[in-house]
Amino acid sequence: MENNLPYFIHQKQVPDDIFNQLSYIISDQRIPFNQNLAGHLEKEFSLKEYRYILNDFIIHSILEHEFLNIYFKKSNYLSINETIHLDSLWVNYQKKHEFNPVHDHDGLFSFVLFYQIPWLKEEMLDLSPGKNANMNLAGVLEFIYPALEGLSSYHVFADKTYEKQILIFPSNLNHCVYPFYGVDEYRITLSGNVTFNNAKS
Repeated sequence: MENNLPYFIHQKQVPDDIFNQLSYIISDQRIPFNQNLAGHLEKEFSLKEYRYILNDFIIHSILEHEFLNIYFKKSNYLSINETIHLDSLWVNYQKKHEFNPVHDHDGLFSFVLFYQIPWLKEEMLDLSPGKNANMNLAGVLEFIYPALEGLSSYHVFADKTYEKQILIFPSNLNHCVYPFYGVDEYRITLSGNVTFNNAKS
């Protein structure tokens, strides 16, 4: 697992008690959420009614991270006492050949929580039709951001070792997920947006 994340992304492990609760809710497929998302995925579902499971953990994780905490305070122009909450929550079931194009999110902060990644990094890279290319990005989560030289990017080769890990970042950070190949199981992630309490939910 990479340890050189950009300073504006916070990575940590989800506690077992929270992760175990997620195993009960991700099968709730009553509310399709595709029309609200950029993903070219067949199965994306809202889990908004279960926000309470992750809310306190997410907010605490934001406030404990130096950059995200500063970003929150600088964005908090309405009131120095304004607080934030988890506004939306959804689950993505990505199957082989599906992808998420470059996009950003609503709100102030967003996250991706890796629930199930059914491969190891080297296995996936070897299954890619681009395995001999000079940049093999099969199954990769890519963050794209401005830098002195123009645009820069950071590649997260998320594999089975990332299960139970969460990445939290500013919602306006562009990112995408490349398709994967040769694996029939779903890549399952949860995502959500954090916003100010007075924002329209």
